[in-house]
Amino acid sequence: MADGVRIPAKRPMVSNDPLQDFFDGMIDALEDIPIRILIGIIGIVPIVGQPIANALADWLLDTNEKAVDAAESVVSVATQVNYVQQVIALQSGMGVWETGPDRTGTPSFPFGLMNLSMATISIDGGRHKHSVVGETANTTAGGDYHSHAGGDLEAASGSGFGQADSAHTHTVTLSTNPPTVNATANYAPWATVIFKSAAERKVLTWLASKTGTVTTFNLDVYKLEADGSSTLVYSSPNLAGDVPLTIGWMQHLMESASIIADVGDTFEVQFRMTGSGSVAIAGVNFPNPTPLPGFRPYSSGSGRNPSTIPAPATIPTTTRDSMYVGPCPFVSIGIDVGQTNVPRFFFDDFNRSSLGPRWIAYGSMGISSNKVKYTGSSIATAPGAIMYHQPLATDLVEAGFDADLDQEIIGVGIGCTSGLGSGVWLTTKYSGVVIETGAYNSRTARTPVVEAPGSGRYTLRRIRSEDDTHFIYQAYFGDPNATDPILTWADTGGIIAAGIGRRWVAMLSRRNGLIYPSGTGDNWTAADITIAPEETA
Repeated sequence: MADGVRIPAKRPMVSNDPLQDFFDGMIDALEDIPIRILIGIIGIVPIVGQPIANALADWLLDTNEKAVDAAESVVSVATQVNYVQQVIALQSGMGVWETGPDRTGTPSFPFGLMNLSMATISIDGGRHKHSVVGETANTTAGGDYHSHAGGDLEAASGSGFGQADSAHTHTVTLSTNPPTVNATANYAPWATVIFKSAAERKVLTWLASKTGTVTTFNLDVYKLEADGSSTLVYSSPNLAGDVPLTIGWMQHLMESASIIADVGDTFEVQFRMTGSGSVAIAGVNFPNPTPLPGFRPYSSGSGRNPSTIPAPATIPTTTRDSMYVGPCPFVSIGIDVGQTNVPRFFFDDFNRSSLGPRWIAYGSMGISSNKVKYTGSSIATAPGAIMYHQPLATDLVEAGFDADLDQEIIGVGIGCTSGLGSGVWLTTKYSGVVIETGAYNSRTARTPVVEAPGSGRYTLRRIRSEDDTHFIYQAYFGDPNATDPILTWADTGGIIAAGIGRRWVAMLSRRNGLIYPSGTGDNWTAADITIAPEETA
């Protein structure tokens, strides 16, 4: 054009230039503007300014959105990179024999030091002779005189009074239970961990069981300072309800604190409890000789009386030095890579002759013909229950089983306390199905009894109400994800507590005299779930 101006389109090009679209738009807006307007600086603003502003605004908006997306991606990638960096910080090639099941953990001592002997020792002496050398004499009134010299003493079978067959057995029984260190109300054992790599650690893993009344059970994490004193870093909530009755793995995530450890840093874990019972923590008894001066820790294990001050904020050097002992609990301090939040799933098809170590039985309940049922006397009138050895991880849970109905009940329990002193139960029998609460042997019906659909799959599920004020319990027949519940109970009064210690799962049965046997259960499952809240009015 004679009266126009052509803005050169060529400019230095940069690969992936974020300004490319802006400059292209500006060039398009300027290239056909009359030259007479460009001559006057005053005139160029109203005519050229708006197209440039529009192009600039569009470019800035687009760039901002991309920047936000990029920033979010950076956060996500950074989180993942952090996890990778944490895992890379571990030693490579560490075996389960050293770390236990948490391969991210650094243990107080190699797990393999608690190895159990494979041997069963039995010494059977049988019938054999006893040689008697020397003589005895009795010169008191009414006594006699007799002697034995180099002879043999052997009772002949049936040869007279007191002389039945003298065969006998010498038996040695070798215990195969894990060695343990006991925590009591007056003794809190400690374990020491020295880190070989730098990382952020938040997960505690150990083995424990309880006996008697354990009111509280807590773990306290301390840092051993350079001068030999100890500083409190973290105290767990009360974990007493989650301690199993037979020894089993326990794991706790320190949500409110972290161990930021460098190479060579030393941290300690105190196991303390209150109550008249005890908590047995898997561990070993190390030698505790006179320590080398100036080298701390003096030994792997320590101990103290927590009854007066449960978890001091600091423990001075002289006090800490006096705490070292031989017994040391096994504990692993690991990295949080999400493993403690993984939902749990349990399954048992009962295809064996006995319950085994996975279940704790209350009353007479066991396995018959590869199904679980009441296995006590045929004339008994009593309930029986079994509790799985490990609780679920959350409060949103379900448990189900295949039921063969009979005159008396077979059912499942969720939200139970250890010992089954409280819980929610779905019980089934010929005469109907009902949701009940309470102890396994003393229950209260919370719904009307409805007609039993028949033998088949029954599921009890616990979800949260839509307004997040209470739990709702639903009973299903068939697939719980494809059918409507046959029973629903809303615990608006908070009758059943939740949280740690209230996540055990169980099965229940009952017999009523000679002619009313319990039903049978098979293919039992229990799981943590994620379910949308129930709609409420």
